[in-house]
Amino acid sequence: MFPEAFTGRVLSRRSDEWPAACRLFNKRIDHQPNCIVFPKSADDVTLAVRLARAEGLEIRLRGSGHNPAGHAMAADCLLIDMSHMRRVVVSRDRQSVFVEAGATWAEFDATCAPCGRSTTGGSCSMVSVVGFVLAGGYGLLGRQFGMGCDQLLDASLVTADGSQILVSERQNADLFWALRGAGNGNFGVVTSVRLRLHKIPKQVTGGITAWPLDQAEKIVPWTQNLLRQKEFEPCSLYVNYARYPYPHGQPSIVVRWHSTDKNQYLMSVIEDAKKIAPPRLVRVGRFPYAAVQRFSDPDLLEFGQHLNGYWKSGYFNKPIAQSEAVLISDFFSRAPSAFCRIHLDQPTGGAITHPDRTDCAFAHRHQTTGLQILSLWQDSADQEKSMTWANQLIDALSPGLTGAAYAGYADDGLQNGPAAYYGKNLARLLQIKKAYDPENIFCHAQGLGQLITDRGGDRDGIS
Repeated sequence: MFPEAFTGRVLSRRSDEWPAACRLFNKRIDHQPNCIVFPKSADDVTLAVRLARAEGLEIRLRGSGHNPAGHAMAADCLLIDMSHMRRVVVSRDRQSVFVEAGATWAEFDATCAPCGRSTTGGSCSMVSVVGFVLAGGYGLLGRQFGMGCDQLLDASLVTADGSQILVSERQNADLFWALRGAGNGNFGVVTSVRLRLHKIPKQVTGGITAWPLDQAEKIVPWTQNLLRQKEFEPCSLYVNYARYPYPHGQPSIVVRWHSTDKNQYLMSVIEDAKKIAPPRLVRVGRFPYAAVQRFSDPDLLEFGQHLNGYWKSGYFNKPIAQSEAVLISDFFSRAPSAFCRIHLDQPTGGAITHPDRTDCAFAHRHQTTGLQILSLWQDSADQEKSMTWANQLIDALSPGLTGAAYAGYADDGLQNGPAAYYGKNLARLLQIKKAYDPENIFCHAQGLGQLITDRGGDRDGIS
């Protein structure tokens, strides 16, 4: 079926490797594509796009397959898997880095850390760099350097007709605006990006502190107040409700800390936190930045891969109150599985809020606190109660939520996905979608294309 010029790999349903190749991070998503192609170059991507159009096949795109709603897969589609394009190359002046669409943060760190450089990146080393950046990109360095999408200098993209274009502030500027926050599978296949790099010291201050679950009413509001303090702006913290050690330990409030240069200050902050309530565990110190980035890897590598999952996502409209912290604790104590987690993210402050919201498609710079409800389970028989638990929790919290959601934590239960993900930028994004992909070749269940055309059939694809 593929022309001889295609240098990548083509996998059919007859292959012994087919079951493994169809597997996503979220085991609950179980679509079967028509075939899977693994391009080695942008030219290969062009051939794949043109062939899919000629054969009348839906196109889906996969970086690392971590989209929680499974947008990388659809029934009978042609799946373009970018995992054979993984080059990461630092520029001679160490001011930027070239990254292909299949590279993960593990490969990024392995290349950039020896140069003393990094950028705002994902906290899971298995996640695709490009997918993270195009969705917006919250990370430990965000309050110091801006979000992942703020680091984008240019992108190489294959369009709906198979053309290859460069997208930057000077070339295809409207698409450059759109890719930064809405670029995952809406406009074309991003084959590589060039990102801004920042100098990082050899060691940073970071780590985790864990408290018993019944201390949430003290710790969570305290962290919310801390995030609003000017002195804390270059520092980062994330709050998780999780069993610790994960997943067989005690239900806990786990705070993850990071600072690249305000080290003594951050240590004093952690000492203050310990006085508020005695923690059950403290693991804080000086580490290489890449090691701090990977603190959550043991959980995900050993237990998190290929569980069934259902995520709910949102933003709080004001700092989390003590009553809301207690409500979340109560729900978490009744979680249907030891794998369930609840994450409270820091979507604002410092460099995150410096650009105006209209500078790019990402619309949520001024939200107060991000919410992720990760209902995770092993046995498919537990699906109904696991999904019910997540839905009941988001409903209980809904009076304090804005109705917005982060596309990087795609919530397949949302009925108004594009509006929730893109907010006031939606109308402009739809005009750009019509200009670059008028036939909605790049589509998925929560993509922009659902608002401009109805292609029919199964539309559960693209990551």
